Amino acid sequence: MNFDWTQQEQELRDEIAALMDDDTRAAFEDLETAQADEIRETVLGFLGRLAPTGYLTVATGETGLAEAVRLVAGQEIVAEASGALFLAIEASTRLFASLVANCAGDTTRAELLGPLQSGALLGAVGLSHGVSEDGEDGKDGEDGNNVGGVGARREGDKILLTGTKGFVTNGPMADWVAISADLDGVTVVGLVRTDNPGLTRGPRLDTLGFRGLAVCAIELDQCELDEDYVLGLGLGDGPKGGPQGGLDLEQLRQVEDLILCVASVGLMHRAFEAAKAHANTHQRGGKPLMGYQEIRFKLAEMLTLYQTSQLYAYRAAWLLADAEGADAGDAAAVVRAAKVFTAEAAEQVAAAAAQILAGQGFVSGNPVEQAYRDAKYFGLAGTTNEVARMAIADELIERNPI
Repeated sequence: MNFDWTQQEQELRDEIAALMDDDTRAAFEDLETAQADEIRETVLGFLGRLAPTGYLTVATGETGLAEAVRLVAGQEIVAEASGALFLAIEASTRLFASLVANCAGDTTRAELLGPLQSGALLGAVGLSHGVSEDGEDGKDGEDGNNVGGVGARREGDKILLTGTKGFVTNGPMADWVAISADLDGVTVVGLVRTDNPGLTRGPRLDTLGFRGLAVCAIELDQCELDEDYVLGLGLGDGPKGGPQGGLDLEQLRQVEDLILCVASVGLMHRAFEAAKAHANTHQRGGKPLMGYQEIRFKLAEMLTLYQTSQLYAYRAAWLLADAEGADAGDAAAVVRAAKVFTAEAAEQVAAAAAQILAGQGFVSGNPVEQAYRDAKYFGLAGTTNEVARMAIADELIERNPI
């Protein structure tokens, strides 16, 4: 296996790195305290600058996954510069646009895909299940809709969506949102304009970490859609459809988990570099911090976790991209394992960086304090670490029955 970037991959990295001038990085730092409209302006502005590089390619579907490794080469640069910006871009470009590119009809694809890939339109996704008031996931109500989730029903030639998605990245600032729903026992995804009268955006959520993200709940009340904007209708068995029709979103969830792996790697890079710089420029007890063995050991452990996570993310991308390869069957388990490892490594690296900075690392507003707050997100987002572990174990048992 060749661990070097190809010329094409290195060119993408270089093009994206060239966009990261001082003014751009300063704008990214301002996201932490920005309002949703300011975040939208920054995200769309950078999407427009990314478009000529090919970064906004849709990397899912039967042919698109072949681009996964090349894109990871560039994604790592963006994730290191700003985790919040990276997640906002990926939610629109890799997740929302993927649904449009792979599952929408020709008319809808022609309407939305071009603006998405030029950076002129911002998408959001609400694919996870909601939670009802009694804590049950996806419990059916008397009207057939999911309590705490979203249900769909037909009314003439329209599809009506009703329910709530509780944590939608880009929700407060997106032009369109993709909402998964249950329709007659199968999964469909509605593409909803955010000015649809049946859609209400909740207030922007005040989150522990990634405060530069704009996140809110989305409530749908008899939200009316033409069938062209409901993905999964009429699909049978095959790469797009589940066993009873509807959409199989497993591949998209794998891509989402890979995105979170790369975001974790970017966070570790930022935290490690900040801790190393602090150790090289500060003293304690009249001696440079880097002169203490304990500090050097901490930095060595941080670098080990960071670089191992980096290679794990690359391996996951390689397996997703090589659908015909001998190890392609391992892709799902490796992506989940990489997600678990990188998420937990990010927490360890951020904690060690805070320890090295000591009191300065506890003061709000510095990169290490931000990384410490942000790192917790990775174990909760996408496939949670607990669910990922259960899925990995299930696959092991399936391959090696007792």
